[in-house]
Amino acid sequence: MEPTSDSPAPHPLDFRALFDATPSPYLVLGNDLRIVFVNRAYLKATSTRSEDILGRDMFDAFPDNPDDAAASGVANLRASLERALNTGCADTMAIQKYDIRIPTADGVRFEERFWSPINTPVLNASGEVTHIIHCVEDVTAFVRARESSVRMASTIDDQAIEIEIANRRLREANETLEQRVAARAEAQRLTEEKLRASELRFRRMADAIPQIVWIVDDSGRGVYFNKQWSAYTGIDLDQIAPADVSEQFVHPDDHAATMQAWDAARKSGGHFSVEHRIRSAAGDYRWFLVRAESHRDPQFGQILTWFGTSTDVHDRKLAERELSAREEQLRLAIDAADVGEWDVDMVSDTMYWPARVKAMFGISPDRPVTLADYYDGLHPDDRERTLASFAAAADPSLRLQYDAEYRTIGKEDGRIRWVAAKGRGLFNDAGRCIRVIGTAIDITERKANEEALRQSEERLRQDDRRKDEFLAMLAHELRNPLAPISAAADLLQMGRLDEERVQRTSRIIGRQVRHMTGLVDDLLDMSRVTRGLVQLEQAPVDVNQIVADAVEQVTPAIRARRHHLELRLAPQPAMVQGDRKRLVQVLANVLGNAAKYTPEGGEVRISTTVREAHVLIEVADNGIGMAPDLVSRAFDLFAQAERSPDRSSGGLGLGLALVRSLVELHRGSVACESPGPGQGSTFTICLPRREQEDSHGNSSPAAAVGAGQPHSLRILVVDDNVDAAAMLAMLLEASGHQVAVEHQPRLALARAREDIFDVCLLDIGLPEMDGNELAHQLRTRSGTVASVLVAVTGYGQEKDRALSMAAGFDHHLVKPIDAQALAAILAAAPA
Repeated sequence: MEPTSDSPAPHPLDFRALFDATPSPYLVLGNDLRIVFVNRAYLKATSTRSEDILGRDMFDAFPDNPDDAAASGVANLRASLERALNTGCADTMAIQKYDIRIPTADGVRFEERFWSPINTPVLNASGEVTHIIHCVEDVTAFVRARESSVRMASTIDDQAIEIEIANRRLREANETLEQRVAARAEAQRLTEEKLRASELRFRRMADAIPQIVWIVDDSGRGVYFNKQWSAYTGIDLDQIAPADVSEQFVHPDDHAATMQAWDAARKSGGHFSVEHRIRSAAGDYRWFLVRAESHRDPQFGQILTWFGTSTDVHDRKLAERELSAREEQLRLAIDAADVGEWDVDMVSDTMYWPARVKAMFGISPDRPVTLADYYDGLHPDDRERTLASFAAAADPSLRLQYDAEYRTIGKEDGRIRWVAAKGRGLFNDAGRCIRVIGTAIDITERKANEEALRQSEERLRQDDRRKDEFLAMLAHELRNPLAPISAAADLLQMGRLDEERVQRTSRIIGRQVRHMTGLVDDLLDMSRVTRGLVQLEQAPVDVNQIVADAVEQVTPAIRARRHHLELRLAPQPAMVQGDRKRLVQVLANVLGNAAKYTPEGGEVRISTTVREAHVLIEVADNGIGMAPDLVSRAFDLFAQAERSPDRSSGGLGLGLALVRSLVELHRGSVACESPGPGQGSTFTICLPRREQEDSHGNSSPAAAVGAGQPHSLRILVVDDNVDAAAMLAMLLEASGHQVAVEHQPRLALARAREDIFDVCLLDIGLPEMDGNELAHQLRTRSGTVASVLVAVTGYGQEKDRALSMAAGFDHHLVKPIDAQALAAILAAAPA
């Protein structure tokens, strides 16, 4: 292109300087594989100087690492170069491990490096290979970083690695445009012949590069497009503006963004960078990464030209989309499975925990965590075996899978959770474990279900065992009376008995029939009660009269065994609401047991006590007593089968179970105590006392709570049942008391640190910390050490009362609370 007389002479291009300024490492070899030219980027990447390698054989200048017996870099590179020489075509090599020499104060050492080489032959006009352009990219950092992708290796195929390499190659190649391309002033002194020769060399090199290379002048007009452009688009361009190129070849959806980026680059004089789709000769669109740098006049600073490249990144873009889709699928799968991922850096001793894993250790989402949080959060009973499994996963000699189920103790909430975790260690080339990665899932609910199932199965086994024992016992009890009846029948059939013997035989049959009838009646009674078929007659009943009737029934048995019977009855009427016949049956059963299981000449004592809300009937004896395990299940079906192994006293073991069922139908409770075998037993029946009417009619709960209450108390109510707590608070406030309500034990403790309370009403069945433990902690605090503690619970057995008293409670009230009993407690409480 000749300059005209009225236009400035074009600035000649120094293609050697341009080649030297390119940030991608390039090395030019002769066809004898000697180094004839090297750019600065190559010298920097290999830590060499041009004077040390120019003119030398490629493999003399860059030998294999002598300390690496498996080194194959020289052999692989030589084979690639020979293919390029023989075929005249570019040869792209896979990633190569090719260590380089690094000069140090102590001499020369080899440093491990990984490269991605391309060897491109340069042909002369006759088609002969004159040179080979050796272009490499240092991918060492990527290869080393590839270890960090193990966590996702199961979901990302091997192609993603190659895509990342290509992506890195493109990013680093594009950095070539971040260096300003300056034409040296000496280029203007070159002759036209040298300029054409230099341009020819540049065109050959540019045509040998796989990217599209283009140059535009300061006005934006096209100066040069290499052959890759025409090969892709099928069109040769000359003197065309960037706007025209974009409009004709760039995808319509990308045109506006392209021109916006181009205008911004021209105004700022900085670099131009955009990704857009370019139409091919076949009409298809592919994604390209377009980068350009401006070249300025070194003397005046104005932009002379723009040097740019367009690199095909279509496969990378598709791979990125596919990778993103797979990552999203994996994330959704993990979320759906409620699984938390974790990552422990064994070098820095830090841990990556998402919010889901932090929650398993009772840690808030925004709180940073360390490996110590993992150690400290493990339940003491599970810590040793769990840490042993973790250590085995990080041990280079074992490399076992980390697989553990363990309990955690919440760092912030104190809650115990079950966690199932799996993982494995990642090791570097030296065999050191650098990371342990894995997943965790909260299995607290599953463990609770398993424990509930285990307990249910155990109960079923016990029920089956007791059923079998009962059936054997029933057979024994039925055969016992059948034996004398059968013998008596045989005697009667003989027909040779006198009148006296006939009478005695008849009495034997009668007694045994009555005994069998009693057994059947017990069975039928138990069946009716357990099926809810018993209908109680509700009427006012005096407990003292119940005692009298029951004693009358059992007196023959007591006299037969010569027991001493002591009665201690309350002086005032002890009125309850219930079925007189059934209550007599209950007390007679308990009295009968006392007579039956007390040796001859023993003592049996009956006492009644009237309280504000209850009437107690106590039956005590100095008989054979009970072992602790029998006390705990004395009222279970068939429990008596083990109480009397020799079966000398008979019975089916249904009596006490029937007693408990009938008492509970009267809204009462029954309990037993025994110091041990041979030390007697005490049975206590507790029935709700029938409310007495005063001159103003029936007393109301609010009136009961406030009755006789001369002072206002500060009361703390703790119950996780929000409605129950609210109603109790309203009742107390209506009586003139100041009430604070909490639903969680830890919040109650915090409130107790700030306020002083005269009385604390605590539910026993609280979450995280039961009422007994809460009472114990309140007793250790100065503000509540003297407070009146009242247990409010649905558990009313004697063992429950014993536990509450041991924990520090002053009183034990059973839900629903008896208002008069509560009123008495509050009236006696010091203000």
